[in-house]
Amino acid sequence: MVAPALLVPQPFRAVAIAAALAFGIVASALRMAFGGHFLSDVLFGGLISLIVVFAVRWALWPRGGGP
Repeated sequence: MVAPALLVPQPFRAVAIAAALAFGIVASALRMAFGGHFLSDVLFGGLISLIVVFAVRWALWPRGGGP
């Protein structure tokens, strides 16, 4: 959810990123509550996803430009 939030225009980008992270946290908590995942699964999955999103963003816009 963070990747599309990074494409939101600048005045609303922080709100979109916060909403995406909040959605991810709630969805992850529900997966743990229903027994589908452990905390370590959720933390490593979220970390790997963020690393991939920011690496692709850096590869597409290496000077910090772009949307």
